[in-house]
Amino acid sequence: MPSSCRFAEVCGSMWVGDLRLRPPTRKKPCALLVLLALLCARAAAFTRSDWTLPAGFNIELYFPRVFVARSMALSGNSQANGPVIVYVGSNGGTLNVTALVDLKGRGQADYAQPVVVGVPSPNGVAWRKGSLYIGSMDAGRSCRIYRLDNADWFALNRRSATLSDLKIVRGDLPTALAHGAKVVRFGPDGKLYFGVGAPCNACKPGTFQASPTSAVYQYGTLYRMNPDGTGLEPMASGVRNTVGFDFHPDTGVPYFTDNGRDQWNTSNLAQTDNTPDCELNAVTAPGHFMGFPFCHTVPVNNNPYTQPYLRRPGASAAADPDLNAGESVMKCTGPNLQFRVALQAMGPHTAPLGMRFYRWFSGANFPKFFNNSILIAQRGSWNRNNPIGARVMRVVLDPADPLKVRYYVPFLCGGVPGDTCAPGGPVPPSSRGNPYKGRPVDVEQLPDGSLLVSDNEAHTVYRISYAQPTACRVVGTSVPHAALTPRAIVAAPSGCAINLGSSYVPRYRRCIRADVSQGAGRQLQLATSLAVLNNKLVLSGALLLPNHACALGPAGWVGFGLPKDQGSPNKMAGAKVLFIQPAPSAPSGATVYVRLLNGTSPDQFKPTTGLLARGWTLKAYVSGGSLVTTFEFVLPSEYQKAAIRAGKIPRSPGQDISGTNPAGVTFLLAFGDVNSQRQLQRHWMTGSLTIPFSVADISASLPSNLPVLNRGVAPDVAAPTAPPPPPFRPPPFLSREALMATTSGWIAWSYNKGSPGKMTGGDALFVRPCASCPTRVSTVAFYMGDKSIGAFTTPTQKVAYTVTALGTAAGGVVWAQRRPRLSNPMSHPSTRKLPFSTHD
Repeated sequence: MPSSCRFAEVCGSMWVGDLRLRPPTRKKPCALLVLLALLCARAAAFTRSDWTLPAGFNIELYFPRVFVARSMALSGNSQANGPVIVYVGSNGGTLNVTALVDLKGRGQADYAQPVVVGVPSPNGVAWRKGSLYIGSMDAGRSCRIYRLDNADWFALNRRSATLSDLKIVRGDLPTALAHGAKVVRFGPDGKLYFGVGAPCNACKPGTFQASPTSAVYQYGTLYRMNPDGTGLEPMASGVRNTVGFDFHPDTGVPYFTDNGRDQWNTSNLAQTDNTPDCELNAVTAPGHFMGFPFCHTVPVNNNPYTQPYLRRPGASAAADPDLNAGESVMKCTGPNLQFRVALQAMGPHTAPLGMRFYRWFSGANFPKFFNNSILIAQRGSWNRNNPIGARVMRVVLDPADPLKVRYYVPFLCGGVPGDTCAPGGPVPPSSRGNPYKGRPVDVEQLPDGSLLVSDNEAHTVYRISYAQPTACRVVGTSVPHAALTPRAIVAAPSGCAINLGSSYVPRYRRCIRADVSQGAGRQLQLATSLAVLNNKLVLSGALLLPNHACALGPAGWVGFGLPKDQGSPNKMAGAKVLFIQPAPSAPSGATVYVRLLNGTSPDQFKPTTGLLARGWTLKAYVSGGSLVTTFEFVLPSEYQKAAIRAGKIPRSPGQDISGTNPAGVTFLLAFGDVNSQRQLQRHWMTGSLTIPFSVADISASLPSNLPVLNRGVAPDVAAPTAPPPPPFRPPPFLSREALMATTSGWIAWSYNKGSPGKMTGGDALFVRPCASCPTRVSTVAFYMGDKSIGAFTTPTQKVAYTVTALGTAAGGVVWAQRRPRLSNPMSHPSTRKLPFSTHD
């Protein structure tokens, strides 16, 4: 069973991922537990290669564990740079509404917060003016639409509301289980839309009235009402089961999906598997009749039995074989029809659910030609002999006539094993015994223009983003040395942030881009800041290569560093350079190391020191679709002098700080190939890049809400400086001697009475970080007979150590306080200085 699905004791409270579920008040104690176990056991791990998208699109996990993820709603307060709040409903049993919160707008949720807990099947969610509307179904008992005010407060403060916190907007909805799950969505008219599905597979739907004073609902109808529950109005009848609707961005007309009937002809498997189609509809005015149960949708101009995956634009209709045989009740073909034929036939049993019009804007992640396209999630068939659906489809309407479909094409495929969006479907065809890899339920557009897809089979939410595909270079060609032109990143005039996973999103002062392909469209991005570390001026930065596979070629490396002389940027000899390579087997997806270039051949590249301020900050990742490398370069002497003249760094006595401030910092850049043994081969392109230098940028403050350059999933990378623990306040009686040091390795403290300054021949206390220890530090004492570890023995009896306190402090400081046991304590006052030593 996946680690995300763990349960507590049978029939008691249970945990799903990080979420505790309490048993419902009315329950069969073990039933829900069994359901959860079955659903989790079926959840497959996410594999990007299972899914097929058009060129340039990428699918990633937005958040890995969202139990029975169903309908989604974006908070209207969300911003592209964060926070972004997406509410996700669920279906089946007493479950929760979950808020996925992306604090920085980096394209990956930082956490999932249950904002409403213990609600019966809270499938539908809609956000309006700070309130969250929830469609809930407790089959046979009640069906209600609730409202949670100030919903974003619960999401951002990580609080959960219960039923007692909700207001009932409408509590008299039909309670039939079949097609009873409620989807809710607000239209541009300010009305709340919801459907009342037919309580059957194929029947003449009747009516429902909860009480003599309640409204009478017609089954199989799309309704709308005011946000307070008044003004109930039917919009369209003859709708078997709509589980998704949206409104044309220009006309405001509601469009909705509808699921076709099952068991068309139980004596003919081909007919049952391939008839009728599910459908896409539109309602241009209240009162439309959509045909159910008498007339159903079938495709136009192709054979549904031999081409179930192929659907040309448009739709036709056929009479129901049971309730309208021979069109005895209603004509389904010909002129003057009494119902509205669907806009598009969507395939048999594909189960189209959530849908959204894509609303393009300047700077949106998707290409402009997606504007006003309809993206429709298909959950897939439940009883078809060869499963079908489990896709996201794209509908392109005719701009001159938005009620006419121009194209109906797959966008995301792969929920059915082997489905690669081919017109003929999976090869070989999948079977019922081959479980779905995923079943999309809903789609939602994020503020940056990327797209979320919920999947209640994999219990997750995906994010689909776009990057302009560029042609990879032809291996063997060579580009001469080029002086690259830095250009501003328009969206980041005041700085930018880089997504490095978890909640670690460092910020940088200057952010530029440059073409690294002589006009072919491949871009490099560089984010930098100036800081002072240990009285040295350091350039902290991140190098990004979006769509790195093309930037590097089919296999390759990138070199980036400082030339030996800033005045000779074309010279490779003497330069200190980072070498970065994609490495799919590495946890971060990439590797990086430092070399001194003693020549131009890789066998002349040697290990070196002096370039990096702190070596442990040098890391390479594949993050958000980019190859990202973080670094901290110690700048050459002319920059150090400029910082001293500006008063940013103390001046040493007699130090020469004459000179003028440099105008910029120049970097070397190179791209090259690797051979079959992953060894570097000669470069095929070199260049230099100069960015502005200003002492005003040193330790400059940055806005907190900066745009993230590489949105999307990233490896779980810990920040260099963890949140500090509470300050240490030692008890007075322990105030003897303490050792403190900033280190990621170990530090030793020696007491050698006979030979001060020597560690050997005395007792030593060793201190090192320990993530699994309660104090986060571990200690051990040895008598050091020699420098070799094999010569370390038990401390002597005359002088031994008793550790009285230990832990960590702000800034990564490791400390230990000890009380030495001495033969004559009075002769060794606590103020005596004791020698200690560290070895890197």
